[in-house]
Amino acid sequence: MGMKKGRIIAGGMLAIFLILAALFIVIQNHPGIGSKFAWRMDEVSAYVRGVFTPRGGVPVAQAAGGDQPISGLFLPGGVKSVDNGSSPTSSASLSVKPIPSKVTLTPPEFDLKRDIQDWNNCGPATLALALRMYGWKGDQYDIAKMIKPLQTDKNVNPEEMVSYAEQTQLGLTAVVRVNGSAQTLQRLLAEGIPVIVEESFKLEQAFWPGDDLWSAHYLLITGYDQETGEWITQDSYYGPNRRIRMSLLEQTWKPFNRLMMVIYTSQQVETVKAILGQDWNTGANFLGAAERSRREVQSNPNDAFAWFNLGSSLLGMGDAAGAADAFAQARRVGLPQRMLRYEFGPLEAALQTGNADDLFLLSNYALERTPNSEEALTYKGWAYWMMKQVDHAEKSFKTALDVHPGYGPALDGLTATSNY
Repeated sequence: MGMKKGRIIAGGMLAIFLILAALFIVIQNHPGIGSKFAWRMDEVSAYVRGVFTPRGGVPVAQAAGGDQPISGLFLPGGVKSVDNGSSPTSSASLSVKPIPSKVTLTPPEFDLKRDIQDWNNCGPATLALALRMYGWKGDQYDIAKMIKPLQTDKNVNPEEMVSYAEQTQLGLTAVVRVNGSAQTLQRLLAEGIPVIVEESFKLEQAFWPGDDLWSAHYLLITGYDQETGEWITQDSYYGPNRRIRMSLLEQTWKPFNRLMMVIYTSQQVETVKAILGQDWNTGANFLGAAERSRREVQSNPNDAFAWFNLGSSLLGMGDAAGAADAFAQARRVGLPQRMLRYEFGPLEAALQTGNADDLFLLSNYALERTPNSEEALTYKGWAYWMMKQVDHAEKSFKTALDVHPGYGPALDGLTATSNY
């Protein structure tokens, strides 16, 4: 009887092995099937986590108790410093030039198989559409190989997209600014310059019990019509030439501090400087955004996104303590469940103010929603570091690099642990 049971177990294990081997061969030869399988597995995993670790929105702030503040990892929203050299070009010549009532740039050819975003591929897919407007020949998969080598990576930061755009050997430059406006978008489009914006996005299905369905999305804007009050967009999720109401974009754009990514040629530098005006200077850009958010929270103290944007802008200005206070207010009002999948300002503020307890709380929450977030894993590593748990810090940094090989902030963390 024992031998028979042993043969049954061995036979079962062999059958499982053969099934897995066959599945591996199918995935290797048919990547699309592998993608769908991985997607379903990720859905199941997210649902199970949601059942066993049910959570609401981002937790309220922990009182500061750390005493080891260190320099931050990156500016919020991927906004990079610009060496202006001199004051930005005056926008007077452009300001007197009336904005056309309609502008429609020639969009890239949209291939439904090539350009509808693959799983977790909104950023690369949208960037590919923008680059093809400048003669680039690749697609979302070429970009994803470089900036999100693992398909399960759910977030691509603006600075990663900027870096790729500037390495295409097309002579392109890209800048990211916050505090965008409809007028700025229209002026850029009128000069033939498309713009990528980051907006909130409502999912069509829940991924766990109590899912609030809030997510993020990149969108390429290629035109507008003032008469109908619409933007013309190339949407990697819905398809080409999709028209959306300007009033709707204002609502969905706000949660990301009205971030805009402008990609342009060397011949268009002075034009972009003139259109952005004072916003060409990153300090002035953050200051303007902070002032706008202050007005919004004064008008409505329960506006969580206005508080969050205020925190992001103060952080960009170097006021980490003020940013931490603003983020704490946003958390008290209530933030979406996936907020820390895309935005890391509260973690950055906790890091820079030396609040190890809050950084640990936030990074754990982020990882419960997105276990393979290289950003959250790196921040958790720094939380361990601040707690003098160097072995745990090193492990967290290494895990971040497993998720995203070559990720700079995680490499910096490993260097710190090796020099401890």
